[in-house]
Amino acid sequence: MKLFTNRKGLTPVVATVILCGVVLTIGISVWSFTYNISSVLGDDYYEGVQKRIDVICERFTIEHISYNSRINELYVWIFNYGNAGIDVMYGNLNINVDVYVFKDGERIGSNTASTLISCGGFIRIFVSLSTSLSPGNELVVEVISRRENVVYQTYVVPSAWL
Repeated sequence: MKLFTNRKGLTPVVATVILCGVVLTIGISVWSFTYNISSVLGDDYYEGVQKRIDVICERFTIEHISYNSRINELYVWIFNYGNAGIDVMYGNLNINVDVYVFKDGERIGSNTASTLISCGGFIRIFVSLSTSLSPGNELVVEVISRRENVVYQTYVVPSAWL
């Protein structure tokens, strides 16, 4: 007894099943790859937007500058009027703030110490200067946050010092 004497009908069925399996496997692989890529890109986009929001919420200004000639030190008062705390080190909404002092285009002092400036708060930062100043010297004070915000202030040394 010959059961499968006519194999012409079985071959196209097996070929169709194998072809469907291959197509499904390739389709699922492509879908998985694109899903993973799109989720990674979505996460990166979200993190980038959050960082930009933190930059926009961060607002600070130099309120006052004074010079102490006895110890050759400049005092810089910074006011945080933004929504983010300014930590001059670490934290989610907090950042590093560096203070630089320039005279005639040359840096004569800086302070990168860690200090927290809470929302609505003032902080006085001390900057030791490498050269002594004379009355009438013009300085440029630059405060840079690690979130890319920069504040400049010019200061002219008065004739009557502290």
